[in-house]
Formats: sequence, C-alpha cells, structure tokens
Amino acid sequence: MENLQASVSKSSLENDLCLDEIMNCSQSVLSKIIFKVKLGKSSSVRYMTIRVKVYSQSGKEIKILQISDVTSQIQYMEIKAQTEFSSLMNTIMSHELRNPLNSIIAKNIEKSALYQKMLELLNRFDEATKESPGFK
Repeated sequence: MENLQASVSKSSLENDLCLDEIMNCSQSVLSKIIFKVKLGKSSSVRYMTIRVKVYSQSGKEIKILQISDVTSQIQYMEIKAQTEFSSLMNTIMSHELRNPLNSIIAKNIEKSALYQKMLELLNRFDEATKESPGFK
C-alpha cells in the first residue's frame, strides 16, 4: 500500500471544511463523507475517508484522526456500475431489436405459407380447367 503523508491545514480542504470542524463532527456524519484529494504536483487523485476516535485518559479527552485511502473501493464500484450499465443496455437493445425482427420473420413465414396455399389452389384450378372441355 502506498504511504501517504499529508498535512491538513484549516484552509486546505474543499468547501472551507477545517480541521476543527472535522474533529467536532459526529462519526455518523463523517462516515458518509468521501474526500477527493489531489496528491502533490502529479495529477494523481485519491479518495479518503476520515474517522475520529475519542478516548478518555486521565480525565482528558483525546481525539485521534484516522484517514483511510478508499480509492480502490471507489474504482471497483465505478467499474462495477459501468459493467452493470453496459449489460443492461445490451439487454435492452437486444430485446428492442429482436422483437421487431421476430415479427417480420413471423409475417414472412405466414406470407410464404399463404403463397404456397394460393399456388396449390391455382394449380388445382388450372388442372380442373384443363380436364373440363368447356373451360378453354
């Protein structure tokens, strides 16, 4: 895992969120926030979550700030969403294309059967007129 060293100052986080506000936020609020962080001069983007642990020691309240890198989980969820979307689009397009094509094929089969019956009737009529002396 990549070592990450970052210093957080009062103005370094987006939306004017400062360290004091983070330390005073409840864990339920912080657990729902994912921070997008650009590292140094590179265009590398990482996603972080923050947890605040509160401990009491000798009557003093001690707060520990834990920053976790969740970039791989975010990337996995993005890829999974793209795959599900692609699968859904393929299913819909396949269905939408297949139904009209099936109806066209079914109509062609019906027409072929109808033409076959018409040819049989015409052939029978032609044979009947050849055999009948008054139909020439």
